[in-house]
Amino acid sequence: MTLPDNHQFPIGATVEPDELSKDPYPVLAALRESEPVSYVPALNMYLVTRYDDAQAVLQDNDNYVVGTEGSLILDIFGEHMMTVEGDKHLRFKGAHRPFFLPPSIRENLEPDIAVHVDSLIDGFADEGAIELRSAFTSRLPVLTMLTLFGMELAEEQHLRRLYDTFEKALANFTWDERIRAQGKACANEFYEVVQKYL
Repeated sequence: MTLPDNHQFPIGATVEPDELSKDPYPVLAALRESEPVSYVPALNMYLVTRYDDAQAVLQDNDNYVVGTEGSLILDIFGEHMMTVEGDKHLRFKGAHRPFFLPPSIRENLEPDIAVHVDSLIDGFADEGAIELRSAFTSRLPVLTMLTLFGMELAEEQHLRRLYDTFEKALANFTWDERIRAQGKACANEFYEVVQKYL
């Protein structure tokens, strides 16, 4: 594949990974306005920044695929639902999809989510001020997943540490070897934790 030159995508040519990590919104706004599909050399990838375009790409299995050698998800987690196509994807997805459909979540998980929400809020209600991410928004998804998979809530801090490492590894567009190694080690650790509950 021939990569585009900087003249084809002038905004994309100026984008740096650190800029996206610190405050992506001005960059994304400029891309959406003037260059909604852009090649970013610093990331060695195209960015699709408008909702309708992104939806079209996600729904077009004939022209766009996952699990390529440049996939950070494949690199860290190996082959699974988000890195395979066709029958294999449907087999992986079909095994788990029923648990994540809205009726199932409402019936089986919503009451537990409400309990977690109330418990978290009770934990900081008298504080006066909190840092919302650490006190609430980073905790609720982990508690929800622990509940969904029948895991001990005492695993929260352990899984939060693993998730934080995954977040860094999946944003490692410069393919820093240290971050890759940490991500892969945490993926193996995560599998070991999950195996205890199977």
